[in-house]
Amino acid sequence: MREFFKGWRRKVGCVTLVMALAACGVWMRGHFVADTVSIASGSLTERQICFCNRGIVLVYLAETESGNGLMYPRFDWASERYPDRHYPGEIPSPIDAIADDGVWGFGYYGQRNGYESFQIVIIPFLSVTAPLTLLSAYLLLWPGKRVTKQAAKE
Repeated sequence: MREFFKGWRRKVGCVTLVMALAACGVWMRGHFVADTVSIASGSLTERQICFCNRGIVLVYLAETESGNGLMYPRFDWASERYPDRHYPGEIPSPIDAIADDGVWGFGYYGQRNGYESFQIVIIPFLSVTAPLTLLSAYLLLWPGKRVTKQAAKE
């Protein structure tokens, strides 16, 4: 077993495989539950990372006036279960509209008015899991350069 982990390729390949499996697990969970991490850095800005059925959604909110801002830095995590049924005529979320307008599930939307601005970026899970899986397969399965005895002497 120790022979398998000799060299950096196998170690990095195993790490990327674990990362791909974790991303795939979050992807599957995103079909049932939306997890949101909010980080407020100071009184006027907030960043959110949401793992939902559309992918990884990055949200940046900023206010230019201090009247409505937060007063202290904070970290918050929320988990929301999707409803079991979607009713006809239900209003789609803005995230769905942004992702439908994007290419291959990627999406971007930004808006700025007089006192606040926000930006939304959507990254589909397939764009994260596929490269990690391919990289781990390459590192684990592709034979590395063989050093011959003559090349080692030189």
